[in-house]
Amino acid sequence: MAPLSLYISFYTSLAKAISTLIFARLYNPQSPPYRNLKGQNAVVTGANSGIGLSIATALAKQGATVYLACRNVEKGHAAVASIISQLGHEAATRVFCWKVDVGDLHSVRAFCEKWGEEGRRIDMLVYAMCLDDMFVRHILTACNNI
Repeated sequence: MAPLSLYISFYTSLAKAISTLIFARLYNPQSPPYRNLKGQNAVVTGANSGIGLSIATALAKQGATVYLACRNVEKGHAAVASIISQLGHEAATRVFCWKVDVGDLHSVRAFCEKWGEEGRRIDMLVYAMCLDDMFVRHILTACNNI
C-alpha cells in the first residue's frame, strides 16, 4: 500500500486541476478597447514580425495611418501585405513600409527628411524593438516633433 502522503498529493493535484478547469470556463476574455484613430499617424519600428506586427495591425484596425519602419524592406512589404489581407483592401491606403535602420543615424536622418517632405506629424511612436532612448529622441528631434 502506498504512503498516505502520496494519496494526499494526488488528490490535492486533482482538486487544483478541476478547479482550474472550472474557473477557466467562467472567465470571459476581454477585448481591448476600440478607439477611433482616424487621422493619426503611427510609426512602428520592428513591425515586420512579432509584437511590432501585432501592434501595427491593431493600430491599423482602429483606423490609424501606420508606417512600418523596417530595416528589411522585403519583410516589411510582406508585413504590409499580411495586414492588408487581415483588414481588407481599404487598409492599403493607410499602411506603408518605410526603410529605416534605427541603429544607423544616417538612415534615421533620411527617414526624417522624407517624413518632413511629406509634412506629416508623428502622433504615436512605437519602438517594438530594443532601442536606446537616445535613438528615440533623435528620431523625434530630427522630425521636429518635440
